[in-house]
Amino acid sequence: MNKLLLLLGLIAIDCGWDNYSMLIAQTESEAEASPSATASPAAEDENKPQVLKTSPNGTFRVVQNGEEFWIVTAADENQRTKMHSAELVIPEEFRFSPDEKWLYVELHHGSCMSGADLYRRSDSKAAGPNDIEPFQPIDPSLEYGAWVEALKQRLFTENFAEEGLCAMVRFGGWSDDSGRLLLIIRGGEERRETVGRYLYYNTRTSGFELTPYLRKVNAASAKSHEINVLACAEPVDRLPDEATLKQRYAAVDKKLNQNYQKMIAKAEKEEKETVAELRRSQREWLKARDAGLQIYLAAFSPVEKERRRLQFLIDVSRAKAEADEEAAAAGE
Repeated sequence: MNKLLLLLGLIAIDCGWDNYSMLIAQTESEAEASPSATASPAAEDENKPQVLKTSPNGTFRVVQNGEEFWIVTAADENQRTKMHSAELVIPEEFRFSPDEKWLYVELHHGSCMSGADLYRRSDSKAAGPNDIEPFQPIDPSLEYGAWVEALKQRLFTENFAEEGLCAMVRFGGWSDDSGRLLLIIRGGEERRETVGRYLYYNTRTSGFELTPYLRKVNAASAKSHEINVLACAEPVDRLPDEATLKQRYAAVDKKLNQNYQKMIAKAEKEEKETVAELRRSQREWLKARDAGLQIYLAAFSPVEKERRRLQFLIDVSRAKAEADEEAAAAGE
């Protein structure tokens, strides 16, 4: 099955959520589900450990070895953490924080059901080299805590995850200072009846958070099963100066455009009829970005608005550029 057709099918289902992780996991699993009758060098290569994700500075890697998933230190692979939840469910998305101290892992529970783990970098060292684990999962799990907080904040009237209904915890983005992780929580009795809400996990306080800004974003999305306004993860620290932010935005915007052009080129080569859908999806993303930006800027004084505008654009563009890069590379 063509990868870009799978991508567009996902966009049609999750329009406005801007998440390609399910596509990547699906295409990878399809590739692994068709072994040849006889062993070949290519098949043997598939059985070797695969690097699924590398942290921003290359310090850590997520590696799959058979059915096991590990977070390993690049300089010393004896320093590694096993993802024990992967023994029960399929990890399908990995997002390191910019400072490389946190790793978000999205988990596929089934149709219309997903959860997440969050791993914190550990500075402690065990006596034996094989016992050194660079990361530890937070406890209770991220998805459990997110649903508890969502009910506490009255974002939902019932816990769809506990009831085995359509319930998803999805990645929204990291703040540039790694102080906040933006989560998208989605629930309902059926996929087409789901509603989505935003929630933060604050890494400084190790707790969930709903700021006045997020309340406004949730209110703007309250009448739709889609999120049609994008949100950013508000930084905890003070913003850099305007010149620095302009440089960062120029870099991430360039990467975003490059990845988009790669996706268009791939579509034109493999399935030309998908090009129009990709362009439509891009227009919808830009519309949701601009709508979200207006909500964000309304929360700040005029003197802050230009820096906040740049910060918002950096955050949402970085999250989309990363997702687009993985979608464009799927199957290569």
